[in-house]
Amino acid sequence: MIAISLAVLGGPAAIGKEKAEGQPTGFRDQPDQITTFQPPLDPKIQEGLAKMFSLQVKEIKIKDFLTMVQKQSNINIVATKDVDGLLTFLLDKVTIGDALEIALITNKLAKEIKGNIVHIMTEAEYQNIYGEAYNSRRIVKTYRLQNVSAKKMRTFLDNIKTPQLGKIVEDEGTGILIVIDVPDRMLQIDEAVKRLDVPIETRIFELKYARVKDVMDAVNKTLTKEGYGELRVDERMNRLIVNDAPRNMDSIATLIKALDGKPRQVLIETKMIQVVLGSEFSMGINWKQVFSQYSKWEDVKFVGAFPMAGKLGKVTNLETQIGTIPATHYEMVIKALQAYGNNKMISAPRLIAMQDKPAKFMVGSKEAYVTVTTTQTQSSTTSSESVQFEDVGIILEVTPTINEDRFIEMKVKPEISSVTKQIQTSSGNIIPIVEKATTDTVVMVKDGVTIVIAGLIKDEKQSQKNGVPILSQIPIIGMFFGSTTDTTVKTETVIFLTPYIISGDVDASILSKKKELEELMDKKLKELKPIK
Repeated sequence: MIAISLAVLGGPAAIGKEKAEGQPTGFRDQPDQITTFQPPLDPKIQEGLAKMFSLQVKEIKIKDFLTMVQKQSNINIVATKDVDGLLTFLLDKVTIGDALEIALITNKLAKEIKGNIVHIMTEAEYQNIYGEAYNSRRIVKTYRLQNVSAKKMRTFLDNIKTPQLGKIVEDEGTGILIVIDVPDRMLQIDEAVKRLDVPIETRIFELKYARVKDVMDAVNKTLTKEGYGELRVDERMNRLIVNDAPRNMDSIATLIKALDGKPRQVLIETKMIQVVLGSEFSMGINWKQVFSQYSKWEDVKFVGAFPMAGKLGKVTNLETQIGTIPATHYEMVIKALQAYGNNKMISAPRLIAMQDKPAKFMVGSKEAYVTVTTTQTQSSTTSSESVQFEDVGIILEVTPTINEDRFIEMKVKPEISSVTKQIQTSSGNIIPIVEKATTDTVVMVKDGVTIVIAGLIKDEKQSQKNGVPILSQIPIIGMFFGSTTDTTVKTETVIFLTPYIISGDVDASILSKKKELEELMDKKLKELKPIK
């Protein structure tokens, strides 16, 4: 930044406005306040001074300049015989009022507006008429900006200049900024220009893990606020391009590094056990009682029962029951479940979930049904069929959040569904009627502690064939030597979720270590008695 000129201007009137003859200015009694007393400007004068003006001239006479202004603004201008001087202007799209004020200042001239006439005179003539200098309160300073655009600088300085009295004129092409204001406020403006007109540094940050759209808001908030901090994104290459002052660039780099950290992940080991409930347990397993048997063990806790929205056939008032156990106690719980009925493992998936990203798995089937779309025109009617699928079974959605001290907050959303009946449409298509029950909750567990999700009860149809060996297997005649019995049984599905925090590279040692611990605990299985 280079300040290339300094002049004094002002007097008792604001730029583009003059005090009426005989009116007090208020400056001498209250030097820190800017007060003017003047009649309103003639509308024609206001309109003319507000017109935009561009000018590039070198050493033009001031009276020739005034003639140009008169033709452009269509206002009346009268100059005294002593008005003289030369001008060199490179101005682009400024108001005529601003251009006129700068021209007068740089040639120690003054103006007075009376009615619809602008009177131009020397400062000496003005002082002889009004008894005080025209330039007694304001100063003007011209800056040639080296690093920041004049437009951006003006946008910031507009918040600093004195309202109404302060004036800022910029020429974007040459980088010149002309500022007119009172001395105290000019000191603040001068300091701001020196602070802001510094070389801009550009850095390109290539993100390894985060996406640019996820971090750009945070980076925007750290940019220099004074008009020249700038962020651009390259989504294709996942890069951030930052322009800012060197003093702020290290802070931005530190923030981006923190936001682009290697994402933490959770390995979720899942076991799904189906228990065929005996007739005495038609309401399901009493999990509070099950957990009470292990209350002496660390990390054993019955979290609670949570109502599920919906129903499954005749099964209503469903509740999801949730608790936690050490991962090594899984076999003990399975042994305890034998008291309630036969059980079998129906699935044991393992999946990896990103921090705060949902992971979803399903055990069940996709029920297909056909939809028909009919299109009718004036000459014909056409029909088209499309096959739709509905997920039926047990669906579990889990969203892990890793907290301090290796605790994991698990947002769990179980859903159980089944086809309760089918209907046939008029076109012969079969539509399955699917009923669902679902709930969601949040459980906080340590790394490696198992979450038990139970209470997923539903009725299932089972077929059992009875008959004479060999003969019942013969086609056609076998039906006379055997029979098939359909029964409905009540089952409860129990889900065991064990989350393990991993660094991102899946380490098989996590699972092998778990197996070693299970073997150590295997000896204690003999001491455990089923619940009666």
